[in-house]
Amino acid sequence: MTLLAILISLAISRLAESVKGLRRMDWFETYVDWVRTRISSGSIWDGPLGVFVVVAPIVFIPGWAYIALSGLFGLFGFAFAIVVLVACIGPRDIDKLVQKYVDAWDYDDTDAVKRYAAELGGDPGASESEKNMSILETVLVGTHEQLLGVLFWFVVLGPVGAVLYRLSATLEIIASKELREWRGFYEAAQVLHGVLDWVPTRLTTLGYAITGSFVDALHKWRDKSPEWREDWIEGNRSVLIAGGTGALQLDSALDALQEDEKDSAFWLDQVKAVQALARRTVVLWLTVIAIMTLAGWAG
Repeated sequence: MTLLAILISLAISRLAESVKGLRRMDWFETYVDWVRTRISSGSIWDGPLGVFVVVAPIVFIPGWAYIALSGLFGLFGFAFAIVVLVACIGPRDIDKLVQKYVDAWDYDDTDAVKRYAAELGGDPGASESEKNMSILETVLVGTHEQLLGVLFWFVVLGPVGAVLYRLSATLEIIASKELREWRGFYEAAQVLHGVLDWVPTRLTTLGYAITGSFVDALHKWRDKSPEWREDWIEGNRSVLIAGGTGALQLDSALDALQEDEKDSAFWLDQVKAVQALARRTVVLWLTVIAIMTLAGWAG
């Protein structure tokens, strides 16, 4: 049932534009602010306990609902799990966004290219190389954080796992932007998401390696690993980028070109390559989940 729920959720996410409203997390940011106004900075709540108070009630509600609906009638629980998973995937569809960027290039729509590049993290004021490297990194990290990380925890803990992962990712973003004066809360939010993301980021990177250049991915992963030993939380993001760009053999491609050859056409090819790599990795994950389901290791 887990595999079927994932496949249905992915189909809905791909075909139904209306689900974007279901994924809006404005309510969670409002809720975090509401809780924060009721506890004081520097108190016992400014840390792991505060994060627990914010996250636990929202994780408990869908968990209780799933158990209750499954006990009432199995299909109710199944349908509820699909709704929860659809809501937790995203909030952006990275693959669709990349496709719009590529199509804009193909149609020579300069304004659209700039708009979609900005949405993909490319700084309009940066050089062509810097802008497109940011886009590649967004695809590698975004494919994991927006989709594969959610699927991992859905397989492990069901709807509760998907909700927990999405809330932790969102809370880390909120904390990094608005709650830095709440040092303890900010660090606890980082640790929560870092812990939840440690295993799935490595599995996603392994997927990039298997579906790309395995040797290059592992070499770059190994060579870059000393850089994140001091900051294991940031290492989750760094390992995705290192393994992903290694799987693309990006360094070799750059070394083989002269500086004046590193133009828009070259980088467009790299964007198409990273999109294809991400798609293959998603298919690989679904295949593995299917095998686990047939073997009885996943529900």
